[in-house]
Amino acid sequence: MQELKRRDWADIVVRSTRIYTAEAKRPCAQAVALKGNKIVEVGTDEDIEKHIGQSTKVIDAKSRSVLPGIIDSHAHFIIGAVNLGQINLNTATSLQEIQQEIKSYAESHPDKEWLIGRGWRYNCFPNQRLPRKEDIDAVVSDRPVYLKSYDGHSIWVNSKGLELADITKDFTYDGYGGIVRDADTKEPIGFLKEKSQTLVTRLHTLSQKDRLDALRMGMKHASSLGVTSVHVYIGFGEIPEDVELYQTLLDSEELTVRIFMSRLLVPGMDVDDFVRSFKVVREKYDNEYIRANLAKMFMDGVMETRTAAMLKPYSNEPSEIGSTVWLKEDFNDTVAKLDKEGFQVTCHSIGDKAVRWNLDAYEYAQTINGKRDSRHAVTHIECVHPRDIPRFEQLGVICNMQPQHASAEEIGGGQWVAAAGHERTKYAFPWESLSTAGGRLAFGSDWPVVTLNPMTGIYGATVERSPALPEQHVSLEKAIDAYTINGAYSSFEENIKGSIKKGKLADMVILSHDLFSIPKEEIRHAKVVMTIFDGKVIYEDKEFPSHR
Repeated sequence: MQELKRRDWADIVVRSTRIYTAEAKRPCAQAVALKGNKIVEVGTDEDIEKHIGQSTKVIDAKSRSVLPGIIDSHAHFIIGAVNLGQINLNTATSLQEIQQEIKSYAESHPDKEWLIGRGWRYNCFPNQRLPRKEDIDAVVSDRPVYLKSYDGHSIWVNSKGLELADITKDFTYDGYGGIVRDADTKEPIGFLKEKSQTLVTRLHTLSQKDRLDALRMGMKHASSLGVTSVHVYIGFGEIPEDVELYQTLLDSEELTVRIFMSRLLVPGMDVDDFVRSFKVVREKYDNEYIRANLAKMFMDGVMETRTAAMLKPYSNEPSEIGSTVWLKEDFNDTVAKLDKEGFQVTCHSIGDKAVRWNLDAYEYAQTINGKRDSRHAVTHIECVHPRDIPRFEQLGVICNMQPQHASAEEIGGGQWVAAAGHERTKYAFPWESLSTAGGRLAFGSDWPVVTLNPMTGIYGATVERSPALPEQHVSLEKAIDAYTINGAYSSFEENIKGSIKKGKLADMVILSHDLFSIPKEEIRHAKVVMTIFDGKVIYEDKEFPSHR
């Protein structure tokens, strides 16, 4: 076969018996050639041979799976990065384990003014009770401590933290969420829901340098897991600073994750001002590395604390149906304005009422502005009425879902199922039903709510769900597509990334195993042995022999 000229030699060639391209017309290949930051050829070993020259690095993955770079379509990336250096409670299974983690961290960080952590689960406390300030006071009482729940919708604070926030028996709060009080004494117990968390969290802020250092740590963590693109969700006040952080890393050639950024819009904000200012960000950041075009909104809370908005009362609290963050008419009008300006919208909607209102708003926008390729999304969709399942395909709405949230670990404590009740549990986390009805799945982690590891998500979507939930597993191909090409589609980037195809960006992952040949139960144990980002090897397991 005729060899190409030296200037046309590939920089990197990857070979494997299992290259999954995520391209419907050619889902599998034997080899792929990379030059610069682009894929220049995909095909058989014979097709690629002409691209190999003396300077070409040939990586033989043998029978390991090679996938497109992973796209996490829902992560709180900077929060997760910061959390890497804080108290990590994700693996704690009891109050005693949590207390030991707090104590150990406090002893090893004697100079920290605030002790902050995340990851505790509602099922860690005896008799399904809520956490109390006394539980932390027993191990740390001399310094303020606050610990976010795994889902981020509540915090647990010790007495010192409440004191510094001036949250006393006489303190009143009438915002979204609330301060839980003792039924007898009316004293705050140290548990704050939803928006009321800011009464404490605002007392401790990180410098830009601290955030930048954390972001560097987060980038390395993502690379070790094969994550090459992330859809990030940040607050309205932080977005200029966060964009600046990502831009700083891009300028110094340290950015190793492509960023698709949203901006938070909440009730009471001036929508016209939001549109005007976000247009500036959208126009300035529209490249292969950093983009911004997504308006993030919240419709409700979570099932466990009964703040998710439901069509009918909670099974374990007949007087409660949750509440919506927005009034329906205001939400419809706001979505229509954003849609008219070409912004994508995604909305946190967990309860079946929240999901319906979200879909109603997208339908209203189409009625007002006309139907277009808007690619709006509903995020989470933990509980959905069966009548609304086909509407995702009908309206062209993306199903932004997090398969790890349906695992036995997340649901196993019983609070979710107890709140939803048997009838609604039939339509819980309905990935396969939505997909079968024509909905497009885009998976994410919601990191740091759960691990950023996509193998855990793929395993959850294809194998492991809580026994309390109905069968909704998807095929391995669907799960991988939801972490790759569908993630690219949801940010209007399917023409430049998300699959292994000639002309696309050279983002790829090599795994330790072939996901398609190992027992499905072993998928969760697969790990990344190499990550290629923008045509460069940015992570390599020291035990992976990549050179010929």
